[in-house]
Amino acid sequence: MPYEKTNNSFKCKPWIYKNLKNFYFKCYIKDNKILGVIVFCKKKFNYHINFLYISSKHRNKKVGYKFLKYLANKKDRKLITTHVHKQLKRTIRFYKKNNFFKYSKYKKIKEVDFIRKESINFNKNVYNSKELLILKNN
Repeated sequence: MPYEKTNNSFKCKPWIYKNLKNFYFKCYIKDNKILGVIVFCKKKFNYHINFLYISSKHRNKKVGYKFLKYLANKKDRKLITTHVHKQLKRTIRFYKKNNFFKYSKYKKIKEVDFIRKESINFNKNVYNSKELLILKNN
C-alpha cells in the first residue's frame, strides 16, 4: 500500500482528518507501535469509514476486525459505510467477510439512498471507481 511510505507527512491521509469536526481518529497501539489507524465520521444515519489502514506486518491478525467491532458497538447509528476502490479485491473481501454488503440500487434502503446521493453531491464520479459497502448495525 502506498500509505506506508507516504504517511509520514501531516498533509496526507490519515493525518489530514485529525482535527476536523465530526471526524474521529483512532489508533491501535501495541508495544508503543501504531499497528493500525481508522478515521471515521459521524453522519445523519451512519458512521462512515474514511480511512482504515493496518500495517502490512499486522494484517490478518484481527486488528481490522477490532476496529470494525469498535464501530459496531456504537449503537447511535443504524449503518456503517465505506467506499472502496473497485480494484482493491482483497479489501472488498475483508469487508464482506465482516458482514458488509455491496450497495445495489435494487435494494431500496432509504438511508442508503440518502448516503449515496450525498456522496455523489460531494464527488459526482465517486461510483466510477469505488463501491459503497454497508454494514447494518443492529
